[in-house]
Amino acid sequence: MTPFTTRGRVYVLGASTSVFAGYPLATSLQSFARDFQTLEVGTRQVASRIFDKLNEAEFHFTRHIVRDPNGVANLEELLTYLEFYHTFPGTNFNLNPWDSADSTAVRRVITEKFLAYQWDLKKIVWGSGTPVEQVAAEPKRVREISDGWARLVNPGDVAGTQDGAGSEPTCIVSAFPM
Repeated sequence: MTPFTTRGRVYVLGASTSVFAGYPLATSLQSFARDFQTLEVGTRQVASRIFDKLNEAEFHFTRHIVRDPNGVANLEELLTYLEFYHTFPGTNFNLNPWDSADSTAVRRVITEKFLAYQWDLKKIVWGSGTPVEQVAAEPKRVREISDGWARLVNPGDVAGTQDGAGSEPTCIVSAFPM
């Protein structure tokens, strides 16, 4: 971790910080990402290919690996497994194992989904157009919270994100140039 100095306050934001704006927690990231709509043909093709492969991986993962008593895999657990092991031995997935191109594709699709959602959220909250997809947030509440943060955060303050209880901050960014 790179050390940093700050002249202001440090905010550590938990995983649920952006739920009010309709962003998913890890447990619902998979359904959020799969509700993917784009007009760009190349991205649609990548999404279709990677979701087909993820569907197959999820089938094997929930059948052989998943620890959830309800048999539900979340995307974070599934992708972690695929990054480490690439396949499910003794299955057809062995014929086309997970590789770096798949990792790149899933990152692209999830990033595109978040960017599209952010664009639509901006449109509905700040009245700058009609959203393409449904936004799962109350525009008035998003404006109030955004305005509150704008009044609270000062130059030199730093915000960091935290993945889970007790974990170290994973992303530290300066809120303003120092």
